Amino acid sequence: MPYALKIKANYGTAFKAPTLNDLFWPNTGWAMGNPDLKSEKSWAWNARLIQ
Repeated sequence: MPYALKIKANYGTAFKAPTLNDLFWPNTGWAMGNPDLKSEKSWAWNARLIQ
């Protein structure tokens, strides 16, 4: 039986926009919003060998 090897790879990107609570939550003494927040960005990849 011949030996076969497969390579599989994935790549992805994502972002998350801040919610209205993240931006404008009133100051409660222990938490408050930040109107200067930017969206979160991420990327990921993986690869694997399959016999």
